[in-house]
Amino acid sequence: MRLTLPSLLVFALSALPAAAEPPRAVERMVQAHRLMLIGAAERDGLTQIAAARLAAGVVLQRVERAPEVAGKPAKADDLRPGPRETGALLEEARMAVEADETLGILLAGLDGTLSVLPQASVTASAAALAPGESHHYKLALEGGSPRGIGVLGDGDSALFLRISGADDDALMCQTAALDGLLACEIALPESGFVQVHLENQGPGINNYMLLTD
Repeated sequence: MRLTLPSLLVFALSALPAAAEPPRAVERMVQAHRLMLIGAAERDGLTQIAAARLAAGVVLQRVERAPEVAGKPAKADDLRPGPRETGALLEEARMAVEADETLGILLAGLDGTLSVLPQASVTASAAALAPGESHHYKLALEGGSPRGIGVLGDGDSALFLRISGADDDALMCQTAALDGLLACEIALPESGFVQVHLENQGPGINNYMLLTD
């Protein structure tokens, strides 16, 4: 069988994988903080600029959530007051590239466009978790489309996150990270509740933010 050029193009395009959905706002914020850590560790100013740009596209709307607390807290250091806000990420990127004229111009261009960047929003609630303790939340989620649930830890300890169904039976997601930066995507067929369990695995006290979109 001989294929014409238009047929070849149609065949090639049909073989391409479907475009991936862009990450939800919770995932973007968690990745922004992780990128900043990578950029700082590798002294890579461009990565830090990318992290600041990613964080600037997400607005944190503060809400109060009172977790149920379980476990016995252990004595531990509290070295950081909490995860950094977007302004602090921008300032860190600015300091990282102040000796590089090209990257400085790039960051200045970002500063000039922040007010017109498309923005998503997430709800954020702050809490402190000592080693040996766990926090438990019951969250209401809208059904019908994926929802993000994540944690911005301050880096003082490893955190473990588990999310299950309304009756704490069906496991939906579990993840752990030494840097305390965690994200899960949950899809409910209809609106309902999920159980969120967060553990501090040490060594320090973790001042974190729980994020939902």
